[in-house]
Amino acid sequence: MRKIFIIIWFLYLPLLALSQGKEVRVYYDDDRQHLKERYFVKDNDPSVLYGSYESFYLSGELKSKGQYINDETYGLWKYYYENGHLKMAGKLKDNSNHGFWTYYYENNHISMQGDIYDGKREGKWQFFYETGVLKSEGVFKNGVKDGLWTYYYEDKTLKAKAIYDEGDGLYKEFYQDGALKMEGYIKEEKSDSLWVTYYEDGTKKSEGAYEEGEKNGPWMYYYPSGALSSEGSYSHDLSDGKWTYYHENGEISAEGAERDGKREGYWKLYYDDGQMKGEGIFEAGSGDYKEYYESGKIKVKGTIVNGSNEGKWIYFYENGKKEGEADFTHGVGEYTGFYEDGTEKMKGTIKEGNKVGTWELYNTAGDLAGYYKPFYEDYEPILRKAGKKSRLDQDNPEYKKPEYRYKSRKFKYFVKRNSDYGTIIVQVSPFTMLFGDLQVAVEYNVQERIGYELVIHKLRNPFFSSQYGLGEGDNFFDGFGLDFRQRFYHKDSKWGMPYFGHALQFSNYTRFEEYRSSADNQLNTASMNVNTIQYGVFVGSRILQNINDNGFTFDLVAGVSAGYQNVGDIKNGENVVGLFSSYNNNSFIVKPIFGLSLGYVFGLKKVNTRNP
Repeated sequence: MRKIFIIIWFLYLPLLALSQGKEVRVYYDDDRQHLKERYFVKDNDPSVLYGSYESFYLSGELKSKGQYINDETYGLWKYYYENGHLKMAGKLKDNSNHGFWTYYYENNHISMQGDIYDGKREGKWQFFYETGVLKSEGVFKNGVKDGLWTYYYEDKTLKAKAIYDEGDGLYKEFYQDGALKMEGYIKEEKSDSLWVTYYEDGTKKSEGAYEEGEKNGPWMYYYPSGALSSEGSYSHDLSDGKWTYYHENGEISAEGAERDGKREGYWKLYYDDGQMKGEGIFEAGSGDYKEYYESGKIKVKGTIVNGSNEGKWIYFYENGKKEGEADFTHGVGEYTGFYEDGTEKMKGTIKEGNKVGTWELYNTAGDLAGYYKPFYEDYEPILRKAGKKSRLDQDNPEYKKPEYRYKSRKFKYFVKRNSDYGTIIVQVSPFTMLFGDLQVAVEYNVQERIGYELVIHKLRNPFFSSQYGLGEGDNFFDGFGLDFRQRFYHKDSKWGMPYFGHALQFSNYTRFEEYRSSADNQLNTASMNVNTIQYGVFVGSRILQNINDNGFTFDLVAGVSAGYQNVGDIKNGENVVGLFSSYNNNSFIVKPIFGLSLGYVFGLKKVNTRNP
């Protein structure tokens, strides 16, 4: 069937070329030096594309090419990388994929291939590594995986198998020697329900539940011996709640609360005989830490920030004398060790708790004794002469704690993140009462990402007066306003959490002015209704008492808005000249946005941070 289509297509091409009408060229620049597109339109209707189409990169390289018939894409279309290699190719019909498509890496190897109809994958598909080796293959039905799917390592050995039923199925993954590595259920092509992982010898490594591809609920981790290594809960793929870690003999090694993947509150660490080893009080993974000898004497103390050593750390001999000190920046520190008499003993670099690189060792007289490199045996550092072959280049021993990664906070405001922490912020701006505008606001806020705010304005000036008792020529206004604001937050800093945003504003108020009647020389009050609608932009900064918990907040915002002002008729004005002289016409208006607000943050998540 495909051969028949190709023959018909090549017979049709000459007729199509003859039927092409007027050529149209579109350029990137006004000087018409860099061609962007070239296509044809019908002579009798220039709004209809008919004939060949080509688009180009700014460099002049071909970007895509294909055919239009009566303003609809048709036939074979090809798309290219800027290096000239094919990016993807396949058939289009009525502006939609229709048939077999092939996608390529920039190195010209196939990335994936299969049929697409109406934007959905159908039938057999194959996916490849960038080296050209088959990565996975199986069948799509109505755009989702269906039936048996097979996955491969890059060395062509079997990696996994899954049996899907319209996107849902059972998944099993294997080590390269064929031993079972993990198994679980997939729902809508995401991990769901109970999952179990295994060591290569078949011993259970971990078990717990997923929900929509994220870890949720209780999880347990095990040593290769089968002994429990740790247990705790996850929320949206991050550890949350109380966690307990164990030595292989069953004794507790550490316990405390975690929130959003970081330590929170009071933590205790223990030796494998149950003796106290260390303690710290943490907030969002940061806090002061102390570690002790089994005798109870202080061994080391310092500060942890976001899970890494930071600032000055001091190390002690068991007799209390200083053994060493290091200044850390993001977990990397330059260490200086001392003999008990205070003379220098060694110098080198510590990274994430391990000695790395080349170390200098000195004798008790202060002379350089040599250069050494560390390696680790039974988790204890041993120094060997630099230059000799050692185990330094081997992988670090496995860390007997479940891995979790702190997710980076990217400023993609509308992209949901696992580390999101939602709050409700209630605030008031009493300072603006000086200008006749009391602002009360409620905001749903996702920290360091986005906020949606409703601001209610009580408009009144003078604020603690009324329209009664005005003197001749005095002005007064009274009414209300509403703002709908959207804020885009950036990462918290020492200057607060900066943001920018925009607002849609409405207001309705009545202006009053006192005048003297020409008829009886008495004071009368004239009034006039004013309505406004405005759109504005603003910048500001929010200072929080605690970025991820309940607490007070201070907000400073400034900006500008523009819009339309609708002015009603003057009532009880007796045609007095000069009344409301600046408000007697409908007009375009520009007004400032400003506020100095005090508020309180109510967190929408709770975590137990009580001392264990």
